[in-house]
Amino acid sequence: MADGRPDGRASAGSSRAVSPGVPPDSAQLGGTVRAQRELRQMTIASLARKVGVSAAAISQIESGAVQPSLTTVRKLAASLEIPVFRLFLPVEAEAVRVVRQADRVTIGRPSSGARYQLLSPSMQGQLEVMEVSMDPDQVSAAELLSHAGEECLVMLAGRGALEFGDAVIDLRAGDAATFQGTIPHRLRNTGRRGLRALSIITPPSF
Repeated sequence: MADGRPDGRASAGSSRAVSPGVPPDSAQLGGTVRAQRELRQMTIASLARKVGVSAAAISQIESGAVQPSLTTVRKLAASLEIPVFRLFLPVEAEAVRVVRQADRVTIGRPSSGARYQLLSPSMQGQLEVMEVSMDPDQVSAAELLSHAGEECLVMLAGRGALEFGDAVIDLRAGDAATFQGTIPHRLRNTGRRGLRALSIITPPSF
């Protein structure tokens, strides 16, 4: 409660000054800071150095024990490489999750030689996106496979044959084939160069 000021602001002698633009829920802000820091695999100490405060101050912010000033909020956002408004949202309100090329998870299938890179953040969502790479004569799987849900196969480079049930469909760069995953299928590199394709599956089933 304010010290009787008609404008609702704390008086100069108040022990806690409220910075304009900073949300009152310091626990929510702290939880978001912690989640963003852990997402980037940063330690409290490394974030503190980038912001220019002590590690103890970061710990207090993350725990919700203190509410940072607007200046500190801006430094936190800059250090975490996110817009300031993102710190004002709940942890579960993650609007965009970025998978950097250097951080992609690569999965190999020794029986086929195909290489898969996961482009979606995890298998926990509703969508799975993989980049498939194959050398000439390689196949995406040793035998025709089926899975639940729907798949869209987008050819990025090279030439391939989608072996689909009893049919063989020729695909070239720029082509896209959408089909029910319950029908046995696989992709074969029929070109003289490497093949790259996107496999988008919902729900995830790799």
